[in-house]
Amino acid sequence: MTEPPPSEVPPTPHPGPAPAPAVPEVPNRTFRFDGPTGSFFKLYLKNIVLTLLTLGIYRFWAKVEVTKFLYRHTSFYGGRFGYHATGKEKFFGFLRGMLILLPVVGLLVILYRAVEPHVGGENAFIICLYGFGFVMALLRPLIIVGTRAFNYARTSWNNLRFRFKGRVKPLYRIYLRDYVLMVITFGIYTAWHHVNVKRYIRQHTEFGGNKLDYDGSGGDLFAIYFFGLLLSYITLGIFLPWYIAGIHRYHIDHTLFQSQRFKSRLRGSQMFSFLLVSVLTVILTVGLALPWVIIRYNRMIAETTDFLGVIDLGAIRAGFDAQATATLEGIGEAGEALESLGELFGG
Repeated sequence: MTEPPPSEVPPTPHPGPAPAPAVPEVPNRTFRFDGPTGSFFKLYLKNIVLTLLTLGIYRFWAKVEVTKFLYRHTSFYGGRFGYHATGKEKFFGFLRGMLILLPVVGLLVILYRAVEPHVGGENAFIICLYGFGFVMALLRPLIIVGTRAFNYARTSWNNLRFRFKGRVKPLYRIYLRDYVLMVITFGIYTAWHHVNVKRYIRQHTEFGGNKLDYDGSGGDLFAIYFFGLLLSYITLGIFLPWYIAGIHRYHIDHTLFQSQRFKSRLRGSQMFSFLLVSVLTVILTVGLALPWVIIRYNRMIAETTDFLGVIDLGAIRAGFDAQATATLEGIGEAGEALESLGELFGG
C-alpha cells in the first residue's frame, strides 16, 4: 500500500488557547423595587374608602395590603420579599393591646379627677398625657420585641422566613442603663443608646439560621447628630436632608450578614430633591400624590442599597417562629390610637 503524497495528508489542527473556565453567575446584589404607581394608587384609594366606611377598622387590613404590595415588588439577589401577616391578626392584636392598656387609662382618669380641682382642666390633661407617655416609654422594650417577633416571622425572602430571637429582659436592662446615662449626660448619651438598641435588634435577627450584625459606634453617630443638627439649625433646615441621609447611610453601612457588609449610596442631594418635590406635589394635589411619593421613596432607598459580599446560600435553612403573636404589636397600635385621641379631644 502506498502512502498518499504529502499534499494529500490532512493538516493537524492547531489546539489554540484553552477555553476560559465558566464563571458562576452572581445574582444582582443591589436591591430593586418595581412597584407600579397605578396599581398602588388603586390600592390606596380602596383602602381610604373601606377605612372610612368601616369607621377606621379596615386600617389593619389596609396596612397589611400596603406592606404586602411593597414587599412583593422588592427584589434582592435573585429573590423577592414577601409579607404573610393578615388584617385579622393585626386587628385582634390591637384589641388585646387595648385590653392591656385599659387599666392604665383608668388610672390616668382617676389621676385627672384628683388633680383637676387644684391645677385646672388643661394642666391636669397635660399631666395625664405625660403620665401616659411615661407608661409607653416603660412598655417600649416590650413593644420592640413583640413587634419585631411578629413582623419578622411573617416576612420572607425567597420564600424563607426571618426570625427575631430577642428577649424582653436584656432589652430592659439596656434601656434602664441608657436612660440613667442619658439623664446624667443631659442627653449626650442618646447616640450611644441608639447604637446599643440597633445592635441588639440586628444581632437577634436571623435569616435561615444566620444572624445579622451591627458594628456602629456611639461616638461616630454622635458626630453625625451634632454636626447634622448644628448645620440644619444654621441653614434654617436646608441641611436636614443631608442629615437624614447621613444617618440612614451610617446604619446601613454598619449592618452585616454572614460577616459581609451592606452599603448605602444615598446622598443628601437625592433626599433634598425627593423631599422638595414630594412636599410640593402632595400639597398641590391635596394628598392625591401620596402613593406616587411612597413608590418613589421605596425605589430610591432600594436602588441605593447594595450588598458587598456573596451570600452562602448553602448555609441558609428554613425556619418559622410559631410563637410570635400580634399582641405586643397591638399594644403599640393601641398606644398610638390613644395618643391620637388625647391630642384630638384634649388640645
